[in-house]
Amino acid sequence: MAVRISELLDQIDQHRIDKEIKIINIEIKNPIFKFFKTSISNIQSEQILLVFKDFTEVQKSQIIRSDFIANASHNLKTPLVSLKGFLETIEDSAKDDPRSQKKFIEIMKLEANKMEILIEDLMTLSRIEQQEHISINNKVNIKK
Repeated sequence: MAVRISELLDQIDQHRIDKEIKIINIEIKNPIFKFFKTSISNIQSEQILLVFKDFTEVQKSQIIRSDFIANASHNLKTPLVSLKGFLETIEDSAKDDPRSQKKFIEIMKLEANKMEILIEDLMTLSRIEQQEHISINNKVNIKK
């Protein structure tokens, strides 16, 4: 896949002038999503070395994690609001009605179970993430 990335070309031109090592992020969205951290440095006086590290999976994971946290927050808040509402109802209008109290308590148990399942999922995700931090390094012959 050949992609012309003007930001990268601009940074290479700038490197030729100032000779400073540069690290830039490159995001390609079409035809498929790719994310690279790229370093620009000199090998010899007029030779430039570009190193591309593919961070696509890391970036995708961060997007998924961010979406998951937003959904989890919403899914925790909904049953919590329900629980608070039912508790207020039991304290006020249903305090002398054992039948209504029992009905509300059953609903509260269901809402608490939803929260428990979501919290267990969050804990499982946390354990998986702790085990995933393994990096893969591949050597490439730059003389070819």
